[in-house]
Amino acid sequence: MKKSSLLQLYRGLNSTLIFITLLGLPLTSFPFIIKYTGSEVAPFSAIPIAILLIVWFIPFTVRRGKLPVESVPLIYFILICVAVTGLGLFMDGFYSKDKNFLYQSTRAFVTLGVGLSFYLIFATWEQDLKTYKQTLQILYLTGGVLILWSLVEGFLLAGSRAINLPKWMLDIKNLLVVQSPNVLYSNRVSGLAFEPSWFVRLFNLIFFPIWLSSVYQRRSIFKFRLWKFIIEDGLLVFAFVVFVLAAPRIGMLALVLMLTYLSFLFLQRVHKNICLKLIRRFKSSEGQQRLIKSLVALAVLLTFLVLMVAFIFGFMTFAAQWDWRYALFFEESFLKEELQLLFPMTEDSILTIGHKLAFQERLIYWITGWEIFNDYPLGVGLGNAGFYFWDRAPGIAYNSLEMRNLVYRTGFTTNTKNIWVRLLAESGIFGFALFVTWLYIVWRSAHLIQKGKDPIYHIMGLAGKLFIFAYLVEGFSMDSFAMPYLWVMTGLIVSGSKIYRQSTIQKETVQTS
Repeated sequence: MKKSSLLQLYRGLNSTLIFITLLGLPLTSFPFIIKYTGSEVAPFSAIPIAILLIVWFIPFTVRRGKLPVESVPLIYFILICVAVTGLGLFMDGFYSKDKNFLYQSTRAFVTLGVGLSFYLIFATWEQDLKTYKQTLQILYLTGGVLILWSLVEGFLLAGSRAINLPKWMLDIKNLLVVQSPNVLYSNRVSGLAFEPSWFVRLFNLIFFPIWLSSVYQRRSIFKFRLWKFIIEDGLLVFAFVVFVLAAPRIGMLALVLMLTYLSFLFLQRVHKNICLKLIRRFKSSEGQQRLIKSLVALAVLLTFLVLMVAFIFGFMTFAAQWDWRYALFFEESFLKEELQLLFPMTEDSILTIGHKLAFQERLIYWITGWEIFNDYPLGVGLGNAGFYFWDRAPGIAYNSLEMRNLVYRTGFTTNTKNIWVRLLAESGIFGFALFVTWLYIVWRSAHLIQKGKDPIYHIMGLAGKLFIFAYLVEGFSMDSFAMPYLWVMTGLIVSGSKIYRQSTIQKETVQTS
């Protein structure tokens, strides 16, 4: 076989693996992987990514391929985690459930390695704008297929529970994903994820940032248009429908924060245009111009607040029709009596309100993780927070059935359920600072991309910023490094920044020559 034919076959294999990776992103808990790891976070896409790491990334580094410069803080973060975890082996946490520091830390670094594998591939795979666009098109296909499946699931769930879904749908789910037992007795859409909140995470961290950016800027990665409508318009509308059917809480806040940022950008333009028109019309003095700008800014701000409150209230009212957790907000006893418990605000009052809203366990995880950080500001080592958890958990934790099950019945150590608290507790203040620095540099890369002329640059630049906002909130409900959505999106952002920088250098070289 000719060398050119082998090279073409090799490229085809790698492209196929990328396609499988992206198409498999909705599968968060693949049964085959769970069988051998015992971890609920077991993305199907880790399999093709592992193959790509061997057949593509290692040869790429051998050929002196370089990581994007944005990766430097991430490398230092890993080194800090190694150092802190090494020191953690000599600390005073107590072993539990036949687990020890070395075992837990090894598992934690394996999950971090899984996440980093996604980042390494997507930060280096796209070498030009054409490949970059193809990758985004595959993501769109994944989103379209997932939305179609979820709409069917939502239709079949109307007035019922997941356990009553048709046998063919349950069989497909059982084949492709392990789901939480609670999902079977819920009427929330969960797609092909472990639970509804994991299902929503894919939308908030990948699909919504890209599609919101596209719709807001009226730019598309496709040339096709139907009158004034673009493909992203339809994808966003139907994605929002399945999002509502999943009835997330943290996820809803993440979406609200993205919409808030877009509203800020839009209202900024509105404010500027109104002020220019009023100033030109009345030929105002400098003092009057300042007054006009202040009054218009106040009016725009009040309008924004009213619209945002209306959106949140409307979402919660609609979701309360089938999700009992949202219905708790509208109970008369909560509105009249229980909100008063927040005054004065104490840890106990917050936990009591959390109990009334079926959110107490999450608060316990977060508060306990924070207490671990207070006692060990340099960190206890990756994966080791569980060994320090029950010494610092609030006493009210033992009133919770979920928390008692974690203590007496489960075979795994407890975690913080919050990436920010986990970073503080396990990697310490320095690890946390480096991780946040890395995210800030990703933000700067997204800002850089927006300077490009191609529509894809504009879409992914704003999408990168929306993603950061969404992750700031979603981080409060996830703490696993193995969940691929963070790494895929950051990889795409820094890859786009790298392509833009290369194209700029090439143009400057041509101009100087």
